[in-house]
Amino acid sequence: MRLTKQSISDQAAQMLRKQIMLHELKEGTHLKESELSGVLGVSRGPIREAIKKLEAEGFVETRTNGRSIVQPFTEKEVQDLYDARILIETNALLNIRPEIVARYLPTLQLALKEMEESRVIDDVMIDNSHIEADVHFHYTLVCMSENKTLMRMWQSLNETTQTLIEVTARHTLTRKEKIQNEHLAIVDAIIKYDVATAQKALTAHLMGASNYYSEAVFKIESRGEYDE
Repeated sequence: MRLTKQSISDQAAQMLRKQIMLHELKEGTHLKESELSGVLGVSRGPIREAIKKLEAEGFVETRTNGRSIVQPFTEKEVQDLYDARILIETNALLNIRPEIVARYLPTLQLALKEMEESRVIDDVMIDNSHIEADVHFHYTLVCMSENKTLMRMWQSLNETTQTLIEVTARHTLTRKEKIQNEHLAIVDAIIKYDVATAQKALTAHLMGASNYYSEAVFKIESRGEYDE
């Protein structure tokens, strides 16, 4: 697969992130810029940037000798990711008040509508519209805090979250209705300015996602269920 010129380093990072999650790039593998440059058909600069990005995300460790080594991706990494999201997103809901709800509710409702209308045939997603709407929903919750630090923290986790969904779910949407109902419960509590109930519903939703994706990662590790 050849990469396009647009966001080359991001595309390279996404591809390598997927391969690490799928264990196609094993723990301890040395990521060599020259080899990756040849495989992906791009210069070494974007590869170097991609490796730095993955290092910041915890997928790669660059040793004192300059070797960039793939780190393990396990159930714990999934649980840590969602624990962090729970802390960020539930904290954001502390800012619920009438003027905030009035400002952000239309965006939340639009995301719910887009999720409902995402194209699915036999539980197989036709495009990424469902994932994009889901991500937009959760980012809007964080935006409701109007706290730029929280927003940056959440965004730093977003690419890992999206890649995790893609490689484990294999575009299946068997949980689509459940996710939509859980989102609706969060919005209902927000409309009532019930912070405690909204936080409880959001925590349950994200813990459920954590358990689902942890199990999927375990299947990748133990049986290679998601290998092509």
